[in-house]
Amino acid sequence: MENPAPAASRNSVSDITNPLSCTASSGRQMFKSSQSDLESASQAQENQRICKQACDLLYRLRPYVCIAVAMLVFIGILVHKPFGSDNHVLGNDGANHAFALLMLCIILWIGNPVKPFVTAMLVPMVAVWLGKILIRHRKAAGKTIVEFLSTQEASAKILSFMINRIVTLVLGSFCLARALDKALAGSTSRAFSRNLLKYCYGRWGAIGGGPALSFILVLFPMYLSALVPHEAATMVAFNLVSPIIYALPAQSILARVLLLSLLLGGNIGGMISIISTPQNILLFSSELVNYQLSWFKWMRVSIPLSLVAALMAWMGIVLCWKVWEIKLDPELTDLLTLEDESKLHINHTDMEDGLGGTPLVSVPKNPANGNLHDDDILLLEEKKPNEVSYAEKCYIFAVALITIFLWTTSEWLKDILGGLGIVSFFPIVALFGMGVLKRNDLNHLPWDIVLLAMGATTLSEICRHSGAFELIGQSFEKHLGGFQGWTRLAVLCAIMAFSGAVKSRFVAALVYLPLAFLAIDAETATHQIFHRGRSPEAFAAGQKILAAFSCSAGMLLPISGLINVFLSDVRDQITHKRYLRNRDIIVAGAIGTVASLLCIITLGYAIIHYLY
Repeated sequence: MENPAPAASRNSVSDITNPLSCTASSGRQMFKSSQSDLESASQAQENQRICKQACDLLYRLRPYVCIAVAMLVFIGILVHKPFGSDNHVLGNDGANHAFALLMLCIILWIGNPVKPFVTAMLVPMVAVWLGKILIRHRKAAGKTIVEFLSTQEASAKILSFMINRIVTLVLGSFCLARALDKALAGSTSRAFSRNLLKYCYGRWGAIGGGPALSFILVLFPMYLSALVPHEAATMVAFNLVSPIIYALPAQSILARVLLLSLLLGGNIGGMISIISTPQNILLFSSELVNYQLSWFKWMRVSIPLSLVAALMAWMGIVLCWKVWEIKLDPELTDLLTLEDESKLHINHTDMEDGLGGTPLVSVPKNPANGNLHDDDILLLEEKKPNEVSYAEKCYIFAVALITIFLWTTSEWLKDILGGLGIVSFFPIVALFGMGVLKRNDLNHLPWDIVLLAMGATTLSEICRHSGAFELIGQSFEKHLGGFQGWTRLAVLCAIMAFSGAVKSRFVAALVYLPLAFLAIDAETATHQIFHRGRSPEAFAAGQKILAAFSCSAGMLLPISGLINVFLSDVRDQITHKRYLRNRDIIVAGAIGTVASLLCIITLGYAIIHYLY
């Protein structure tokens, strides 16, 4: 009977000690788990740090990797000679050298390890140093002999390629755009903005004012591109409406819509006239067209096509950003009517949390007292530009009208005027000679674009004179053998638009337009397309116009052309934040690209099928 007592005592002791032991063991487990969590968190942070360092290293090494890849491709083409080495066919050694130079420039332009104009300046040096690249045909004893130019002859020929009518036209049009920008700056831009706001919101009301303003900003740079290059036309249009945009905060949806409207209108405006883009000039002056083009023949296709594309793109902008919901405070119009506009007072209330905020722009009752709170109004000081006089404005507009007249009649009067390139010197002499443009204006011209045009046109001429384009075109034709008629044109236009969106449209035009021309000519010669009694050359010329249009359709990325680059960097002058985000440009660019491409391959094909 004495045994149960110790058992009971042992049970009672165990009952007391077991909870303590359980608590201690659970505490040790929690400590180990927390320690393991800390170790895993520290390991994750270390992995993130290593990944970030690796990404930074790869980003810093990217230019060197791009240069190394370009050099390997360049040397590989020179060694393996994809076109063979038969000099008696088309000078295939010269074609190999030109193709190697072409691939070197394309890789450097896409990878962008150096500035594009630096790559363009490599072209004449490398072309001359390669030696056998340019060929000539001469007849001897009744036979045609193909021989290479000597180094001195090739050097002189390449230098003659660099100064051509494309370069002089680009330079003259940028000088004219600079003068127009000065004439329209200052009080002219403020008066234009004031009247534009009064018209849109006074005539169409709060709901229709935003869409009407957006539509006008789509059309204005588009049709201004008929007079000057579309990049310069977009910058002139932006300067005219900049008082409206800079009066809005960086988060403003209205400012975003207005900038995207300018972006779409400026890019679509590249189709309007012959001088709108360098690729249009290239087509107009190219020997590969085999058809006499004129401004009238060009614009009877471009005007209806660009108008429909602009309508489609504008509808996409209105629907995606719900422009009819964006309300504008009437005090903005009152603000722009003030005589003293050196101070614009802005209330940043149009925020990103919705598409339809209300930007309030107001003037304080006592702007001189300086008692402004953080949540009240912000101060934006605007420096008045040095405005030109009324007489100088009249002179600038007169020079612009004369220049446009000379450009439009240069092909008809080329026996007297000397052609489009010579006429382009007139605005340079007239504007700088009379002192309207100063030395400072000359320094601020986009010389990087001029140098890029010089190098890119030189590369195109080298590939054409060496026979590289013809051999590449034959290979290109084999890959397009399964496409005929409309489908072939649609594929070519899609390739041009995508190439222009990825990189410079001018570079894409110089590289791919000659290949597209050769593919169109090959189909025309094979099928002998006649329509309504017209020659096949005329119909082929119409297809080449559409191919040139498709270069302007490439506006997908923030780097797709100077217009996208310029407008993507417009910033609020108070916070220095960008108005446009990359995703805004991509969405709007996709809308504009699809709309333009659909119009080109449907409406454009129908127009040329009827007219040509």
